[in-house]
Formats: sequence, C-alpha cells, structure tokens
Amino acid sequence: MGVSDQLAVRQAASEGQYRQGMEDLRKYNQRLGQGQAVFERRADNLQATLDRISDDVGSASAALTHEVDQGATSFLDFNADNLFYTVKGKLYAYYVILRELGHDYNDIIKERGLQASWDELITSARLGATLHPWVVSNGPLDSQAVPNHLGAEGFLLLRMRTKLEEIVDILQT
Repeated sequence: MGVSDQLAVRQAASEGQYRQGMEDLRKYNQRLGQGQAVFERRADNLQATLDRISDDVGSASAALTHEVDQGATSFLDFNADNLFYTVKGKLYAYYVILRELGHDYNDIIKERGLQASWDELITSARLGATLHPWVVSNGPLDSQAVPNHLGAEGFLLLRMRTKLEEIVDILQT
C-alpha cells in the first residue's frame, strides 16, 4: 500500500475522530464559558501545539514527496489530485488555527520577538490553502510544459514547517 493509499485509509477512519474532536471542543468551550475550565496562555502550551502541527505537516510533506517521486501516471493523475486537495485542506485548517492562536498568544509572540516569523508562518499556510490550479498535475519538477502542483504545494508546506520549527526553538529558550 502506497503512502497516498495509507493517507486515504487514515482519512476515512479520521472522520469519527473529527466528530469526536468537535464534540470535545464544544464541551471544553462550554466549560470554559462557565468558568469550569482554564485556558492557560503559556509559552510551553503554544510550543507543544506547534510541535504537533509541525509533525503533521512533516507527514504531509512525506506523502507529497512520495507522490512526486512516483510521477504522474497520466495527465489526469487522480492520486495527485486527491493528495493535493487533502494537503490543501490541512493547510486551510492550520491557517485558521494558527491565525487564531496568534490572537490568543499575542502577548507571548510580541514578548519573544516572534511577530515577523509568525506572520511568515501564517502567509505560507494561507498561500498553500489558496492554491487553485484548474487541473492538478504531477509533471517533472523541471518541466516547462507540465507544472508540478504537488511540488509547489510542498514548497509552501516546508516553508510553513521551517517557520514552525524556528518559533518552537525560540519558545524553548
């Protein structure tokens, strides 16, 4: 089973996890609103969250690399198409989450001098989430005629991961 096939299997199984996560978040927000839960805006909490996101972004990058290495099977490469939009969805979700974490942890971001890095992180996630090719192609990386949209998406994904790791390193100090 290839990496993109494994990713598809995890997606199907993750639907229930997604629903459970939504329910857990609703319950937490309700408890938070009632003063029964605490949201601690500490650097180590932000660091742990960013570490997890970085790990997931790394997995998505590995899946993109594998698919690029396989090359297109035809002009309409549905494996490339499915993977592209799966990663695009992750980038969108992380864009929204990170944008809002930027508000929640604004004091820490400013205190640690992370604003420029944080802005670049958000920009990379936003650009990756808004890629919109008419047809997703998985052409050779150096092709002039057939672009490689997975490579373009992977570039933005890795820029995002680099910024995540840079921010985590600064938060550790």
